[in-house]
Amino acid sequence: MLAADGTKTVVPAVDPQTGEKMPTGSDHYSTVRSASGRYVVFGDSGRGEEDRQYVGDLDASGGPKVVRVRQGQGGLAVWGTKLWMPSDTETDGTLQAVDLKSGATTDTEQITGGCLPQELQAVGPWVYWDCYPSGTVSSDGHGVYNTQTQQWSWAPRGTLGDGYVVTYDWDRGRLNLTPIGDRPRIIEAFTSQYSSPLVEADRFGGAIAYAKEQNARITVLDSGVDTSPVAEIESQVEQSVNLASATDAVWDADWQLSKPVTGAQVTIRNKAGHTVFTGPAKEYAAAVAFSWDGRNSNRRYVNAGTYTWELTGTPADGSGAALKVTGTIELTKPTKTAAGRGTDKSIS
Repeated sequence: MLAADGTKTVVPAVDPQTGEKMPTGSDHYSTVRSASGRYVVFGDSGRGEEDRQYVGDLDASGGPKVVRVRQGQGGLAVWGTKLWMPSDTETDGTLQAVDLKSGATTDTEQITGGCLPQELQAVGPWVYWDCYPSGTVSSDGHGVYNTQTQQWSWAPRGTLGDGYVVTYDWDRGRLNLTPIGDRPRIIEAFTSQYSSPLVEADRFGGAIAYAKEQNARITVLDSGVDTSPVAEIESQVEQSVNLASATDAVWDADWQLSKPVTGAQVTIRNKAGHTVFTGPAKEYAAAVAFSWDGRNSNRRYVNAGTYTWELTGTPADGSGAALKVTGTIELTKPTKTAAGRGTDKSIS
């Protein structure tokens, strides 16, 4: 893991249950397979019986570490706190969604026709599965599952975006975009054939980036497909705070969103529903952070008790309804200030 200041942190590929380290050698080509927020999937491709894929928690207690390992065939993909993988029986045509925080597991209906997905991709409400990643564009054994409607539909083999799949038709020399449930659209018809153009879809918005080959000019364009409504996919929100603490007297909250918002702000209300504080939240692309010291707009401490917070924001891409996330926080009333500085009055 490379931080913005250049600091490197190594996450050892070690099974947390057995202590076994990841095999090395020419038979094990490790790379990042999927990432979302604090979680990263890395390791082998998942196409061999001895392959190992590791799920790392970059914000784990005590520092980044591996929290889950899967050995054998089958792809993994993470979105928010959910890890998608083939079911335990592997060939029953279902997928599992494991909540990496709670450990809760839910299963889908049969969607793959009984084949084992060797590749998974997850974006918003969409999960793309492919049992034969090396097959042709038009072959069977792949599709997209909508986690909201709990239905699956056919989609061409390619790179999953928010509501679409991008694929390169090598036979025709075309880069196509297929909105899920619709017909393909031509992004570009190349005058020459390329073995495999580099393509990437922004999972937190509607943009597509591609290059015809390595070291070629990169083209970025809008997908033209409406993105999914903005939603919270991960959060680290303190449930309580002691405002008399000498070390941590501030309420901190961080949210990972499905796409960026603008005008993000947090409103704090008391039990009667009256607003005691409203302030802007810091926006970091698709992440939002906020801190509150327990004072109202007049810089007076509020009373101890339970308060409701509400995070709001407008989708930066203008697609879908506004963001609204709520929760509660328990405050402990602070003590008096040091002598000579007066006493902070508390109000509700």
